[in-house]
Amino acid sequence: EQNSRSSEEIFDLHAQIVAVEAEAAYKCEQNELSMQHQLKRLVSHTTFLQEEKKSAERARQVLETQLKQLQTTAQLEHKRLEAGKRLLETSKRKLEAEKVHMSQQLFSQATPPPSSSSKRPLQVSTCTPP
Repeated sequence: EQNSRSSEEIFDLHAQIVAVEAEAAYKCEQNELSMQHQLKRLVSHTTFLQEEKKSAERARQVLETQLKQLQTTAQLEHKRLEAGKRLLETSKRKLEAEKVHMSQQLFSQATPPPSSSSKRPLQVSTCTPP
């Protein structure tokens, strides 16, 4: 009887070991499947993020090119405006010099040189009615 009891205990222990091993193998397989699924999801997400990064880098390069073009245009416009301002200032000085020169000419023409005849009193003619 003890022999059969020991055999039963051994059989029960062996069955428990097999059950624990089967459960452990099942859990291991489930964990492996879950990890594979998670790995695929992470790889997919990483690929998506890499493509998004490339797209953002291309957009950044386009914007940097546009910014450089706008800066160049702004610099050229600034230089053009400065040149126009200098030209206007030069024209203004030239016109002012011409104005002064013409004023001097008009002044010299309007005032005859002093002479002895200019010291005589001015005679005013009066018209008398008939």
